[in-house]
Amino acid sequence: MKTFRYAFSESNQIFDIDEVTDLIRQNHSFRCIGCGREMIARLGERNDHCFAHKQKVGCNGETYLHNLTKNALKAKFDDESKSFPIEFYRDIECSEFGTCCFAKPYCGNAPQSFYFNLKAPNTYNKCDVEKDIYVERDNEGKVKVFFEKGENRTHFIADLLLYNSDHPDRPPVLIEIWNTHKNDEKKETSGLKIIEIRIFNENNVKALMNSPIKENTHIERGKKEEKDYTATFTEFNPPLKSKKTLGLVYISRFILYQSGKIFVTFIKCDKRHKKTHENSIAELNIGSSFIEPFKIGLSFLKRKGITIKNCSFCKYFHSTNSFLYSVDYCALHKNFNTPEFPKTDEALTCQYFREKADKVNIPQDFEEKSIVEEVQEEEK
Repeated sequence: MKTFRYAFSESNQIFDIDEVTDLIRQNHSFRCIGCGREMIARLGERNDHCFAHKQKVGCNGETYLHNLTKNALKAKFDDESKSFPIEFYRDIECSEFGTCCFAKPYCGNAPQSFYFNLKAPNTYNKCDVEKDIYVERDNEGKVKVFFEKGENRTHFIADLLLYNSDHPDRPPVLIEIWNTHKNDEKKETSGLKIIEIRIFNENNVKALMNSPIKENTHIERGKKEEKDYTATFTEFNPPLKSKKTLGLVYISRFILYQSGKIFVTFIKCDKRHKKTHENSIAELNIGSSFIEPFKIGLSFLKRKGITIKNCSFCKYFHSTNSFLYSVDYCALHKNFNTPEFPKTDEALTCQYFREKADKVNIPQDFEEKSIVEEVQEEEK
């Protein structure tokens, strides 16, 4: 005999067996969400709690899941204390695609998440189960939805129909539920906004009640009862050109401070027009596959006539390398009493600083193959 987790009460309220107590069982009667026949709440100590048919019947589990999902989502929509969020993905184009020197091919079709509350003000205020609608297209191909029959109108029945009773011209949203029998292809190609949800088990319904309806959440784990639901969104078409920089690419940021210190880090491309430090002399955005951004930045600034005194570029600044570690030191510390392990900005006041060209200069062709962009604006 089939047993289920959920059942209707005498007032069509959905009860979860986990919420049923002896007192609730005494004060309510229950019937099957699938076939409508009487059910009993089993609250024994040996077996898992469940709703079971009072008499042996041939109840269809797919019909049960279908009806359960429809009624649970309607109850969620009708609950004034709850929102009705959805989340789906579309490929959109970064606002600077085509002009940004650091753009990658994927900046032109980057998957982005869109989140909407279908109960937000000026969206939808009604949710009907098994609602009849009639669809036609005008001369411009625009889809129009009616609740009355008419010539050349195509008839559909929506499992759930979300619409705004105050704004009948607003395109409704159809929510279609299925398990093994997919929905009508004519409905899918009708031009209507449709959320199609495939349900595998009762846990899927609980997930829908507690979280947004999310596109492409299906994860195959081997057993049917462990599958997550799937959801597809048809005719949900937000603007495909972003109004802002998406920040999909990491680029190197070269920073030269007034003290002579140099710092190289990574930033996202949506921060490329902003200086990160108000006391910096120069900041550069660098993209290169050939040589490290540290050297590219130094060579770029040197060509601009900016003198950089830093111990790292001094011909007396040496490194001792071993298998375990590397030590940087000043070769003049014994004879001229300079710091043995100087901070790199001590070159600013060191009378013995001598620039070693090969530490600063890089071949011209390498620099030409690199992307260097000078940042002008300070971040506020």
